Amino acid sequence: MRLLLFAVVSFCLLAIPVYAQTVPVSYDLTIYTPGSPVAQTRNVLASAVQCDQPTPIGTNVNPTTWFWNDPGRSGRFCKADDTTRLAALGDGSYNGTVFPVAADGTRGAESASAPFSRLRPPPPPAAVTGVQLSR
Repeated sequence: MRLLLFAVVSFCLLAIPVYAQTVPVSYDLTIYTPGSPVAQTRNVLASAVQCDQPTPIGTNVNPTTWFWNDPGRSGRFCKADDTTRLAALGDGSYNGTVFPVAADGTRGAESASAPFSRLRPPPPPAAVTGVQLSR
């Protein structure tokens, strides 16, 4: 009986930290330009975030999607599409971070900074002028 009581009490004590965690209702996706004191922030509802995703494969040049570790599943990721805003950035280097946000507006800890760059292809060659055809 003591062993059963000990097991129940131990389970309750170990489970408290899990229940004490605040579940985010949204995430702030923040873009910093190196050397600039101003950041761009976009808030995304948690319902728009897709978790339990596989490891992202790709590059950090011209990204379209944010990825971060899934808090519910080890080794998996959450993702949020930000194609329009990321495509509108000028060419250059940037850093991105993610903040979880609670229902009362309290922000959690900022994620580690992830560098990325925006690089458009060079414009096509200038039009040829002075073309003439002759016989």
